[in-house]
Amino acid sequence: MARRGITVFVTTHYMDEAENCDRMTLIYKGSIIAMGTPEEMKTKFMKNDILGIEVGSAQELIDGISKVPGVKDAALFSASIHAVVEDAKSAISGIEALFKKEGVKNYSVKKVKPSLEDVFVSLIENYDK
Repeated sequence: MARRGITVFVTTHYMDEAENCDRMTLIYKGSIIAMGTPEEMKTKFMKNDILGIEVGSAQELIDGISKVPGVKDAALFSASIHAVVEDAKSAISGIEALFKKEGVKNYSVKKVKPSLEDVFVSLIENYDK
């Protein structure tokens, strides 16, 4: 229907579904907190960097990662960890130092594009402040 020019309204709590929309509005506590395309949400509204951390023992390491200076939040994201950080470069150094101290091998830490879930969580955390 949308390809034929018909407007389709979708309401969902699942950000992976919202990813398929042309435009979206995020509503929190009855207020519009952001509006735009999924791409605009990820670039315009996300103020922090996101690190994608691939490590075999993600569940066991998430608390330690959360305590690294510059890490604002860390959460499981599928089989990896997404960490919201103030500055990617310094946070990567801190996380790598933690992994070295803990004897962790075979990992990957890199700056990644935020997911819509990352954006929404970031926006509602700032809304409540």
